[in-house]
Amino acid sequence: MSLFSEDFDCLAYDRLGFGNSIAEDEPIMNAFPSDYYGYCVFELARLVDDLKLENVILVGHSDGATISLIAASGIKSNMSSNTSEQNEAADFLKSRVVAVVAESPHMWYDDTILKKGFETFINNVQSTERFWSSTMKEHQNNKMLSEKIVQRWQNMWLKNSNIHKYDDRQCLDHIKCPSLLIHGLKDPFFTEEHTKYIYNRLSKHSPSQYKLIEDAAHTPHRESKVLYNNAVLSFLKNVRPLLK
Repeated sequence: MSLFSEDFDCLAYDRLGFGNSIAEDEPIMNAFPSDYYGYCVFELARLVDDLKLENVILVGHSDGATISLIAASGIKSNMSSNTSEQNEAADFLKSRVVAVVAESPHMWYDDTILKKGFETFINNVQSTERFWSSTMKEHQNNKMLSEKIVQRWQNMWLKNSNIHKYDDRQCLDHIKCPSLLIHGLKDPFFTEEHTKYIYNRLSKHSPSQYKLIEDAAHTPHRESKVLYNNAVLSFLKNVRPLLK
């Protein structure tokens, strides 16, 4: 991706339980673990360490946005195991992450529109061929695998009572690096107020930007590509002087 006078190196990876990252018979394919966000941060730290990456700008969507914000905070998610590895991962990432782009993040269990959003998704979006053709591209054109991943996602937010205790707002007070928050006004799962709360809390401690995309829902990077790309590229241009 060519930007300005130099290039950024871009690395996209499949998280545990997605894409090519794990076999279908692994336990995580049926249910997310209780330390879901903590393990995902630990997984990210291992990737950054193994590849010897520095000056990392995290660009994440939905869960990926949440994980990116937790990683930038340097403290553990409340969905974490109390292990030395996860503690070390939090400290390690704090020293490597220099900026975050968080698209459609969620930092606590907020049922303002969540259940209604899933009802709409299940009754309408999930039944369309367009949804499955798009989803299957991410999972080797395997519809059974795609269906299992979608069902696991629904079970986590609708049937797992532990998720009701999820609240990582405390992480926001520890993020010092620049951040860009992106929200689609038509997002059926989390309100604009949810993302604006995250932005307002971040802006007390760090240089933060907020971008509302009116014609997008939960995936602005797909639904409004030009506005999304322009917002991210403008943010990266401002972040570049911070890179060593």
